[in-house]
Amino acid sequence: MQGNVVAVASARGRRLRRAGLVAGLLLATLGARVGRAHAATWWVALDGDDDNPGSQAAPWRSFDKAASTAAPGDVVNVGDGTWAERLRIWQGGSTSAPITWRAAPGATPVIDGSTLGGGRYGSVVQISGASNLVIDGLAVRNSEGFGVSAIGDCQNLKLVNLEVDHCAGAGAVWIEGSISPSYSEIRRCRIHDNPGGGITLWQGSGYYVIEDNQVWNNAGANNFDGIQVGSQAGGFHHVVVRRNLVHDNATGDPGADNIDMGGHGPVSHLLMEANVARNGEVQMHGTDPKGTAPVALVMRFNTITGSVGGKGGIVEYDHPNPSIIYSNTVVDAFNALLLYSDDVIGGTGTDFGGLESRNNLFVDATNYTLILAGAAGFKIDTRYGSIRYDGNLYRFGGTGGILWSSGVYPAQLPDPNGAQAFADYQAANPPDLQDVRSRRTTVPATSIFVDPAAGNYQLAPGSPAIDGGIELTTTRTASATASTRVPVVRAAFFHDSWDGLIAPDWIVVGSNPAVQVVSIDDASNVITVATPITWAAGDPVNLPFQGSAPDNGAFETSTPAPAAPKLLGVEPLPS
Repeated sequence: MQGNVVAVASARGRRLRRAGLVAGLLLATLGARVGRAHAATWWVALDGDDDNPGSQAAPWRSFDKAASTAAPGDVVNVGDGTWAERLRIWQGGSTSAPITWRAAPGATPVIDGSTLGGGRYGSVVQISGASNLVIDGLAVRNSEGFGVSAIGDCQNLKLVNLEVDHCAGAGAVWIEGSISPSYSEIRRCRIHDNPGGGITLWQGSGYYVIEDNQVWNNAGANNFDGIQVGSQAGGFHHVVVRRNLVHDNATGDPGADNIDMGGHGPVSHLLMEANVARNGEVQMHGTDPKGTAPVALVMRFNTITGSVGGKGGIVEYDHPNPSIIYSNTVVDAFNALLLYSDDVIGGTGTDFGGLESRNNLFVDATNYTLILAGAAGFKIDTRYGSIRYDGNLYRFGGTGGILWSSGVYPAQLPDPNGAQAFADYQAANPPDLQDVRSRRTTVPATSIFVDPAAGNYQLAPGSPAIDGGIELTTTRTASATASTRVPVVRAAFFHDSWDGLIAPDWIVVGSNPAVQVVSIDDASNVITVATPITWAAGDPVNLPFQGSAPDNGAFETSTPAPAAPKLLGVEPLPS
């Protein structure tokens, strides 16, 4: 009997000691995960081992080990050398504490997909439904599919300082599937020499910034573009494509472009700003089938030059397309501005919903400067409510000044530099006159720009483009005193902060000093500004400018041209 009591007591003691040990381990684990004072920094290296602690002195060997361990706020440093391993990320950080994957200090890691397989839909760096991530400073190449992909509902991704090349999928950097506002960024990347597209936002919702990248020599197979926003489904909104250097893309497919924004479905609030595009078209799909969007896309301050294989210039595609093109410079393109649609409708023609072109500078198109064209039987409604061209400056060249095949204006005005052709165009289709405040010039390009041969398209002293523009819009109601609400004819020329995505515009109303935009009500065309101002009905509303009026083209005479991105020893632009 006594022996049995001792055995039971001994067993009970073992259970208590085991319970205490488990409790201690749980407390330690909770302390590590919940109560750790600082985020961790982990290291992976080609000479590491996954049994190591993941420190700089004793790094791990595999990406999977780091991906399964990293917690919100952690940093994973990737060591030097060529990695033949797929980087798969399936768990992210938090909004305030993202997980960062980056090149280790002083290292230049290359993730090479040559031996990884995966097919056209695989990827070398694969983000699957994870949010709150930073991927910084990695080189990715030789994928059978995408180089870097984010598939699923991913928010707050920052893809920065990447180099992605020789990846055979539809897009070198491919974003697809976010059903929520993303607030994601692709910045300062070099995307080049890929058989398909460069940077592609294929399907999703809104709030993306694609900025300060260089995208070149991507062949564009299967009609994918250097930078592409949108698919057949459309759906994108609040997307910024800004200050990118995009050149010599789309050599492998005649339908591909340097930049293509919009897709074929409903879109709104897309901004294409201050990009440099050479040797390839820039295309804007601004479809709004229900005619409800106040603006599909604003394109401003871009410089578009050169022509390869009958391409180059601005192409507006689909209808209704309530987009705005203002203060751009287009030089030596095949067709400077082409308005096109596949659709054929009867009556007075296709209504483009208020597509507008103002204060642009079109110089020496090698074919035509303006074209309205489309499928057989195509007609455009040329009334001012449908399309609105005004305040532009033209230097006609090439085959002819204007080809306006809408069935309303003369089918062709082939006189490249003659005053009569331009006068006929301006006088056509009264009372809704087009371009009545636009001008033509015959001075050489060297009198318009500082040094066009060297790619300097700032305005030369005495250029006819200086002070050659007109107001962007005007106030539309009775005079107001000390008010912050400014009703205008069309507010969509300007933008607010887009929920913190970008800095809001500054505007000038009448003779007031510049004031910053607080919010824009597109439905009622009311701009709310930060400082009360006084105006009269019909006062001009512009972005800030120097002189008596805005200049034509991408650069005000007092504003230095933005330098091309200089990223990681980027190669020079072709001459």
